[in-house]
Amino acid sequence: MFQNPKTSVLIFSILGLLLFTTSLQARQLRLDIDTLLVGVAGSEPFVYGEGQEVSGISVEIWEELAAKQGWNYYFKSYTTVDDALHSLEQGALDLVIGPISITSNRVENFRFSQPFYNSSLAIVSRSEKQGFWDKIKPFFSIKLLIAVFVFYSFLP
Repeated sequence: MFQNPKTSVLIFSILGLLLFTTSLQARQLRLDIDTLLVGVAGSEPFVYGEGQEVSGISVEIWEELAAKQGWNYYFKSYTTVDDALHSLEQGALDLVIGPISITSNRVENFRFSQPFYNSSLAIVSRSEKQGFWDKIKPFFSIKLLIAVFVFYSFLP
């Protein structure tokens, strides 16, 4: 590409330095903010209370993270997660905590942390008492009887 090797080294060094300083500037952006405005929305047990008097699983996780990072913050409560996310999108908040589901639409507009709570959907039915036969029935299938017969046929 370049005829002179010194020119190549110089250009690649400048490009590397430029990329490194751009990365450092992006990391320093959050340090320019003295106090973070944290939106709080959702339901119990993740969020309890209103205004500055909030608690719950999400709040405790946030407080631990902020303490370790040395961040100053104050809370603003919202009645719904959608209202809080709208304020975040408009720039009125720095972040939102609470039980926020990750959807494809939200991923297009927001950055998410790793989930700290996973839930699975299921179908529930009435539990019926099992009798003795119901408990041992799986051991008496046709395949098992054939296997036992084959096993005993090879014995001397």
